Amino acid sequence: MKKNIMIFLGLSLAAMMISGCAADVDTIEEEAKKTPIELMSMKRDVVEHTYVAVGEVVPNKQVDIYVSGDGYIETINTNTGARVEKDKLLIELDNSEVDMANYNSIESQLRTARDNLGSQLASLEDDYEKQKILFEEGAVSKSEFDRISDRVASLEREYANADVAYRNQLTILRNGLKEGIISSPISGMVAAVYAKEGQPVNNQLALTIIDDSRIFVRTFVSGDLKKALSIGDCVRLKIDGKAEEFQKGQIFEIKKIPDPATKLFEVLLEIPEQDEYIIGDYAEVEFVIESYEAVLVPMQAVVRKGSFQYVYIHDESELKQIQIEPGRTSGKWLEVKNIDELAMVVVKGQNQITSMKDFVVTE
Repeated sequence: MKKNIMIFLGLSLAAMMISGCAADVDTIEEEAKKTPIELMSMKRDVVEHTYVAVGEVVPNKQVDIYVSGDGYIETINTNTGARVEKDKLLIELDNSEVDMANYNSIESQLRTARDNLGSQLASLEDDYEKQKILFEEGAVSKSEFDRISDRVASLEREYANADVAYRNQLTILRNGLKEGIISSPISGMVAAVYAKEGQPVNNQLALTIIDDSRIFVRTFVSGDLKKALSIGDCVRLKIDGKAEEFQKGQIFEIKKIPDPATKLFEVLLEIPEQDEYIIGDYAEVEFVIESYEAVLVPMQAVVRKGSFQYVYIHDESELKQIQIEPGRTSGKWLEVKNIDELAMVVVKGQNQITSMKDFVVTE
């Protein structure tokens, strides 16, 4: 009898073990059927609307020096790359008798150009005062009044530049008339020497002097982008590949009138570390047009189906497929405009999901 009981207990235990193994196998098989997924949290961060332009490093000021009149260039007392002080002797002519008629001709041309701008400015300023009255009375829109204000400011700068050019060039010409010499009108560096000793003087470009005490990055932008920019706005600069990351810069000047050929507006940008760069260096400029906080998902979480984009959100023990309205990118993250709350999203295995419940989260 005891033997039969022992046999029965052994059979029962074996049956239980077999039954337990079968349950484990079923569980393993069931788990194997589930899609393994990995999760990552969404985040809130600042998103920027940027525009990238190409520019170059330019000096604070550039002056082209011409020689004119009769005779020959006797001596050139400088060379390309040399540092010069204001009033330093640059060129000596073979005599001091420079053609007075040529002097008068150049003086007349420069004066006429300056005075024409002065007349235009006076007329525009008169229109400005009239428009100002109409604007204050509400008869003229702000955009119309701003346009004439911009034109006045632009013409004022043009006139000032023409006046400076007139006075600088006349100083050079008078030096030639009096002494047969040409001196530097500014302190700076000789950027280029075009003339040669013994060469006849014939109203030609002889030297270019640059004031590199300050340097800038010059770039050009469209009229639409110009409206979004202001003096003092921060920009990002990457100059001549010297830096792997962008460095901070600042808008120094925005020209009011476009380039006649390209219809683009010139923008000058201040460089923070000026000693590292040379005139003519290539520059990449990134303007930040707009910045705001947004909800972001990892780019790898996005599933594309036709023209639509989705993410899978992990909600307790289930998944939810959410169609997203994508916005701007920020590195490896994507703005989603139609999600307000942060959640966990599937970043691996999302393309194999067949059921919102048949999945297993892996590390």
